[in-house]
Amino acid sequence: MDITITVNTRQPFREAVLQLRGQVSQQMSDAEALEDNARAYIAFWQAGIELVTGQLVRDSKHIYRVAQSHTTQADWQPANVPALFSRLES
Repeated sequence: MDITITVNTRQPFREAVLQLRGQVSQQMSDAEALEDNARAYIAFWQAGIELVTGQLVRDSKHIYRVAQSHTTQADWQPANVPALFSRLES
């Protein structure tokens, strides 16, 4: 995320802070919209599918990167098996 701060000695400090807050808020909104759109293209985790290292899968709350290629099993849910999945921070 790139944020540009322009210093204007004639601009009151409060005004500059409000301008910066607006820039950050807009960029956060853009990032959230992009994440929502990307999430729609990431497959839901389910038992019985083949996954390859680096592939992304999701459950109802999080997105995970596959750490090792494997065929999923019902008791190997991403949140419970860190050797097979790493949760991506959102």
